[in-house]
Amino acid sequence: MMRAARGLAAVLIALTLVPAVSVLAQELTVTTDKSTYSPGERVTITVTLTYGGEPLQGQTVGLQVLDPDGGTAWTGQVTTGSDGKGSTSFTLASNAKLGTYKVIASYLSLIHISEPTRPR
Repeated sequence: MMRAARGLAAVLIALTLVPAVSVLAQELTVTTDKSTYSPGERVTITVTLTYGGEPLQGQTVGLQVLDPDGGTAWTGQVTTGSDGKGSTSFTLASNAKLGTYKVIASYLSLIHISEPTRPR
């Protein structure tokens, strides 16, 4: 019974669309392809990096995903394309902790931390 219930439970990687961090007209935003994931599912993270509204190409953005207890679930990096966007994916562990995850993206002095909210 407990095993079946766990299989139906979802892992939530919440990302509220909050205003982008802005320093010297640089903006870094982060999105995920979905808001809720199950253990073992593939998660796609997309970053957008601009300066003065123009895309920044060829820049590396560091990424870290924190599990509900604050431990590191995944780290990686992505390089932006000509549109200032870059995407990467990873697969959640089949035994991933259930709850709300946080995505942290960093570029030079910019740091974007998702502000997760629980679904209503």
